[in-house]
Amino acid sequence: MKNIKKFFTKIKNRLNRYKQKLNRKIMSKEEVESDRKKYQELNTDKRFIINNKFDYICREDKYANNGGVIENSYFVQDIWGARKVSQNKPNMHYDVGSSVQGFIAHLLGANQNVNLIDIRPMNNDFNTTFLQPKMGGGVEIYSS
Repeated sequence: MKNIKKFFTKIKNRLNRYKQKLNRKIMSKEEVESDRKKYQELNTDKRFIINNKFDYICREDKYANNGGVIENSYFVQDIWGARKVSQNKPNMHYDVGSSVQGFIAHLLGANQNVNLIDIRPMNNDFNTTFLQPKMGGGVEIYSS
């Protein structure tokens, strides 16, 4: 019975996300240009001058919900756990099997050294050379 309830909850969440996508408001070209003009009038810092050459306008972002629907049941738990580890301030946190994009990311953001042990392979398609354990907020990964 639990599995059936879980299944229908997932379907309900997906339908809600799809419904949000259909009802999403998108900025018109006129609105983009109006916002650009207003920004240029208010901006006094020469480092942040807009150059149309580099435009990549995300017309849905202005009206999108901040964070959308949080489906991950570990979201609050990961933050709670990361705070507990940070409060204890260990030199190294040894972790077995936690989510890299959740709990481990919270720890690294708090400059916590992490030794990640997992049987799953780490498909690392991004540059992590800045995560040096000796500098704080580093990670050592051991996987099979």
